[in-house]
Amino acid sequence: MTRRHGGTTWLVVLLGTGCVGAPNPPAALGDEASTGTAGSGMETSAPAETTEGADTASDAESDGGVCGDGILDPGESCDGSDLGAQTCASQGYVAGPLVCAPSCTFDTTHCLRCGNDIVDSDDEECDGSDIQGGTCMEHGFASGVLACDSSCRLDTSGCDPCGNGEVDPGEDCEGHACLDDGECDPGAPFCVAGACHDGSAGDPCTSDAQCPTLLCGPSSCQGGSEGDPCRGSEDCSDAAPYCPLDGQCHDGSTGDPCTDDSQCASGNCSAAFMLCVF
Repeated sequence: MTRRHGGTTWLVVLLGTGCVGAPNPPAALGDEASTGTAGSGMETSAPAETTEGADTASDAESDGGVCGDGILDPGESCDGSDLGAQTCASQGYVAGPLVCAPSCTFDTTHCLRCGNDIVDSDDEECDGSDIQGGTCMEHGFASGVLACDSSCRLDTSGCDPCGNGEVDPGEDCEGHACLDDGECDPGAPFCVAGACHDGSAGDPCTSDAQCPTLLCGPSSCQGGSEGDPCRGSEDCSDAAPYCPLDGQCHDGSTGDPCTDDSQCASGNCSAAFMLCVF
């Protein structure tokens, strides 16, 4: 369209959206990211990024699985019955059952160290060749070799009991060579026939003083058996408890001497013969 203004003619070109075929104005640079397609005339929103699934998977990996599900996961020593092929032996013990604690760690409470030649617990007196420097003498024996059994307990079977002041099985007496009582130990204080004795029944003696609780018979301490000398019933044994007038221990059988009915097993003492009768 043209206009005249004064002496000057102006050409005015009208551009508008109402003209057919006219292109839309270009989108601003800042609008392009929010509209999706530049110049489309329709605004669209970009999809938001989702990380929730990735975070969940990451958390599961960092937790190392679930303790107590019976599956050995990373970070667990064991889980339930799954010990990962580990045993007490692999944990430095000798034997015993390895179990899994509720915390998915090994429980070695029932594992045993006995047998590794090292005394490594208060429950062991010894272990193999390790007897803590002990000797037979420290345990009341005169000599011998102290050993250790398979349960880590001291074994004194190789120790010699003779000389410990007691009459042990297999010994007729107890003592060692001596010249007088001064060379004897308190446990066997009497020196008789060149050896120390404690005055037990059967020990040699020359006086009652060498038989503290018994009488000295012709050559040995008496044990209060049938026919042994006695001063009263206290010198006699349970097997022959009566000490009548003859000064010997008797069991009160028929024909044994007696002074009253209480000294006869039958309860009948003949006053005429002073013998036990039926």
